[in-house]
Amino acid sequence: MNTIAKSSFFTEQTENVTIQFGDTSVSCILSFGGMRIPELRVKDFSQVSNNFIKQLSGEIRELRCSGVLDGQIYTLHNLNVKEGVIRAEFITLGKFDFSFDSVEVHLTGLSVWIEGIRGVVLNGERLERDISVERFKESFSFESGKYCLSNDCQLELLKDDPVDCHVQISHTLVIHKTNGAFSLPECRDVIHEIRVLFSLLVGASLSVEEANIFNADRTKFKKLYFPSVIYAETPIKHSVDALLNFWTLTEDKRWGEILKNFFNHSTFRTIWNRIVPAFNPLGIWEFDILARVVILEMYADNKTKKAKLKLDDELYGKLIETLKETLNQFSASHKLEGDSKTVFTGMEKAILATKNTSLPTLKEKYEALISKIDTSLKDAISFSDKDFAQIQKLRNSTAHGNVYKRLGQGADITQEMQLSDRLLLLLMCLIYLELGFTESDIANSLLRSHCRFKGNARINSRELDRLAGTAEFIELATPVRSLSLNSWDEILLNHDLKKNIWVLNEEITKSIRSGWRSSGIASLNDYVQSLVTLYEGERIETLDKAYVTSDGHETEHFGVMVIRS
Repeated sequence: MNTIAKSSFFTEQTENVTIQFGDTSVSCILSFGGMRIPELRVKDFSQVSNNFIKQLSGEIRELRCSGVLDGQIYTLHNLNVKEGVIRAEFITLGKFDFSFDSVEVHLTGLSVWIEGIRGVVLNGERLERDISVERFKESFSFESGKYCLSNDCQLELLKDDPVDCHVQISHTLVIHKTNGAFSLPECRDVIHEIRVLFSLLVGASLSVEEANIFNADRTKFKKLYFPSVIYAETPIKHSVDALLNFWTLTEDKRWGEILKNFFNHSTFRTIWNRIVPAFNPLGIWEFDILARVVILEMYADNKTKKAKLKLDDELYGKLIETLKETLNQFSASHKLEGDSKTVFTGMEKAILATKNTSLPTLKEKYEALISKIDTSLKDAISFSDKDFAQIQKLRNSTAHGNVYKRLGQGADITQEMQLSDRLLLLLMCLIYLELGFTESDIANSLLRSHCRFKGNARINSRELDRLAGTAEFIELATPVRSLSLNSWDEILLNHDLKKNIWVLNEEITKSIRSGWRSSGIASLNDYVQSLVTLYEGERIETLDKAYVTSDGHETEHFGVMVIRS
């Protein structure tokens, strides 16, 4: 048996252990990790071991054992004994017994998300690495508990060699209970909720990698393990793969509002937690899309409950009775038999199953839901009515076992995958709105993100720019005459502030095209200033991005030079 010191939730561990039972040591095999329920099995059955199992079948809730090779103390909590196998809900590693009010959680992907794009910088003869971290510390309530969430950073020197040095930077979350001590089930449940929250913020399925419990003064601690779903050990490779930016959230002091909304809205425990596994393809593309459609339907149903109208029960009953009489009369008058009778019976059941609601199907629920969303955000995501009709077709086909007609040729499902990711992006926008973000906040985040499914969704960057306010939308007062205007051309515009009139400076724009790159002047701003004479009241500015319309034709430009007067 291998003894593995690392207690990562990903690591499947099998240990030879001994348990002291009276004056006798009972040899057992302990296995846990990798999502497995902790199990303890007796190696050799004897009279002593049988008595030991019988005693455990009573009221004993905890059991301590020690590793044969290293003496590591394992405590199994919340025991369940069946057919000679001892199972536990939790394992703690460490010799101390103490009540604890804090837990430190390592989540996969968290360190990559927080570190961003920082790296080692060569500054003269020194290698420098910025390790400063924006900190947050916010209170929240969940069920009957009151807690405080904060972030921490740890540096570990893995290898210290004159020519080969390896330092690992780990970011963790610390959950402190402020109204008493944690129980193990409570600790597990709060960790699970925090894992879901950070998965939604990152836009990827995060896993619990490690958990450590400790007392208030941090003098005693233990490692904690419990079965938890695990996904990829590296859910994101770069911080820009996330949907939201950690530093922006922290600098804008958004954590208090995020935690409050997450724990106050029950939808995060009944609906939105289903998004976390939906980030990962199951391998059957129809089911992947269906999983996301189901989430949309659940949320639409939840948000439109108050909008649903019903007939009075008595009136609804009279309607159903009238329908029955009419159907019976039709069947009798036409003397339906054989296949016709079978078809009619099926239709009759469907008619009489009519729901007493103004929103009977997903289509009506979706339309009621989407009507509450800012049109600009909907346009930016590019999730159209046609897209909805298509996912509804796929949903109905998959649910009823019918053949679905693909949008592409043959086995091509490219368009379905793009549609699925647009749907996922729509769901993420609904989540962020419930967390307290504005449409503009969401648009700004999407513009910065290189998230995989955002890139595949083929969203409308122009509408995102409009919604986020990250670009100017300019219409020229006079059409361009002496040159053609193409997207990404460097241009100079004249802007009359009083009249708000925009004109393309065609002469200077021509000079930029023909002379700037061979001029030896690195900066476009400096080059333009070398060509123009500014009069009193005029100034040169640079627009990061602009959409310029000339005679009905729109082009996109970056680093646009403007003379304002």
